[in-house]
Amino acid sequence: MSQKIIFENLEKVINSKHWNIYGKSHITVQENIFPIEAHIRQNWDIYCKFVPNLEKIATKTGKIFKIQNNYEDMMYSLMFSLMFHEKGHWDVCPFDLNGFEQVLSGAAKGIESLKIGSVESRDKNKRNNYINTLRHCVNQHDDIIVNTVNSAKPSIGEEYRKGLSLITLMLASSSILISGQKSKSYTVFNDINNKLWQDDLNIQKQWQKLYHNDYKNELEEIVEKAINIFTKDGKLTQKAMKYDLSLEDKKLIALKMSNRNLDNWYHSSKEYAKLIAPLLQADQEDNQQNMPQYSNGSSFIRELFDDVHPDYGPSQDQNGDPTDDSTGKPTDNLDDPKKDQDQKESKGRSDEMKIEEEKSKGNSEEQDQNNLSGSSSDEESKSIEKSEDKPGKTKEEPDLYKMINEEKLKNLIQAGSEKGRLVNFAQKFHLLDGLYEQRAQKILISLNDESKVGDSTRIKDLISIVTNEDNINLKRTQWNKTRIYMQEGGLKNIELFQGDVPFEIPDPATPGFSSIPDLNFIVDTSSSMGSDLLEGEGPYDTVLRACYAMFKYIEQTGKGYHMKFSSTNFSYDTRFSGWKSYHDLEKFKKTLFHFQNGGTRLDVDSVRKMYKEKTNPFLSILLTDGAFSNSHEASIVLKELVDDGNHLSVIHIYHDWYSDPKRSGSIIPTVKSFAETHTVRTPEDLIGLNIGYAKKYWG
Repeated sequence: MSQKIIFENLEKVINSKHWNIYGKSHITVQENIFPIEAHIRQNWDIYCKFVPNLEKIATKTGKIFKIQNNYEDMMYSLMFSLMFHEKGHWDVCPFDLNGFEQVLSGAAKGIESLKIGSVESRDKNKRNNYINTLRHCVNQHDDIIVNTVNSAKPSIGEEYRKGLSLITLMLASSSILISGQKSKSYTVFNDINNKLWQDDLNIQKQWQKLYHNDYKNELEEIVEKAINIFTKDGKLTQKAMKYDLSLEDKKLIALKMSNRNLDNWYHSSKEYAKLIAPLLQADQEDNQQNMPQYSNGSSFIRELFDDVHPDYGPSQDQNGDPTDDSTGKPTDNLDDPKKDQDQKESKGRSDEMKIEEEKSKGNSEEQDQNNLSGSSSDEESKSIEKSEDKPGKTKEEPDLYKMINEEKLKNLIQAGSEKGRLVNFAQKFHLLDGLYEQRAQKILISLNDESKVGDSTRIKDLISIVTNEDNINLKRTQWNKTRIYMQEGGLKNIELFQGDVPFEIPDPATPGFSSIPDLNFIVDTSSSMGSDLLEGEGPYDTVLRACYAMFKYIEQTGKGYHMKFSSTNFSYDTRFSGWKSYHDLEKFKKTLFHFQNGGTRLDVDSVRKMYKEKTNPFLSILLTDGAFSNSHEASIVLKELVDDGNHLSVIHIYHDWYSDPKRSGSIIPTVKSFAETHTVRTPEDLIGLNIGYAKKYWG
């Protein structure tokens, strides 16, 4: 009953605490060339195809290569690895359509530099050959990144490596049986993976025995060059080649590879294609067109096809609605999550089963890095769509790559080479803005609790009675505070209240400033700061709580009306909101929510422009985990900001080993010499800190 076991183990994976993804899993069990095929599409749906005797093949593979004792549950490990690999194309690489464009464009550039051909080749055979080579280059590049990052994650790494090793050996064995030959390109691809995973030594030996020894001398140099593309460090590359990577080494490589600086992906994809394309060409000449792949088209390649086959039509969300073209994500999943009902499988016939699952509440490291802008609700649906094709009625799939939309491919390659494309703007801004207004208020209440901060000062409602009818300001009137009561003689008296905004600015509380200072936030929106904002968890949640708490205090004391506000958002790009007045704060706030999920590079020219355009002195608050890719240049420009007469304070968000100030690249030790620096680990650590800032600078 291989089919039953397949679905049971898929249910276990999707119900695991680590799982967090939109869409459905479409599972087909039918006869096929390879035991497993899988890919993920832009609507978040995962498509998997398994042969009916998968369990038998997996068990036999384990026995042949003497690895069956490594598995408590071989089929679970296999399904765990497969599903988390496909999920990794959303969590890690290519992450979204913008990332895919960069990878695709880089690979195209690399292949074209070898004069192999292009999508515009007039010769149909050359054009098809180019497209086939391009898809393998893109898939292999993205798969290497996903496998390395997933393998380094503490909570899923061990199980992931087990399943992936089994899949590797199964597919490699199948490829040899089918073609009678060993693919050089597939050998290099798997050897790169193995040297970066550094799995169980016995499994490594079995892989070497099966595949790599035949080509060791010929391909070793190519493998080393390819690994160096991803590690960007000769010492790490040499350690990988010798199977001598430590756990910290693996984590560092994973962080480098998952850094969503799209220029990095463009470069790594281009250089990888230049190395691997000649081998792919040689394999194709040897008639090895059917090279196995963990994800046969996982990196959105299948989105390039015309509407010929229903499985590969326009991207839709799980409710059948079109997705947002800019992100490929369901546009309304937050507001109207689909509630699928359980259906039991009818024995002996094709059926569909929906599995409803509450959203995972595991630690933020394993949660989707992009659910800052579109996370699902607490009752997010998961589903597995199952089908079985009976013998003799196997549905014949068309040759997808003969139906490729060449014009769309050209457009994607061109788009990937252009700069300045936006990545995943927060579509749910107003919802999140309201949430953080509430969370900031809660922090303020606790900040003024004597038992916690020893301060008897209370934030009161800063309103006053309107004493003269001529002074009524309808915009400032607090209508919910209106009081009506009876006076002596039966007369009614009405008291109106309005916001107490001073018309004369009191003496500033800030030493060295001649007026109320304006406020600038410099926020780190790199991938290491990823959070679940709807749940209120993770490093960037702490950042936003700090921003909103300080802003709320300024607003309630009435100083906000006399100030300018700005936000500088940096990751792979640096974006400045401009200086905004109190009445024009939406643009300022939206810049805070524009989570980029890339690298950690602060553009120094943008910072200089920001402070040189400002005539009034301001307080700039840097909120970051400190792990900059250009810490030296960034610290110089921040020192210039202070020397120009402004003040800099730093809130260091310490959340894991990556944010340790002792790590190479941390900006924290340098800025401490000229900036007030505070370290926080949780939102609770903000208690006392925000009010301290606000009282010091705004009275």
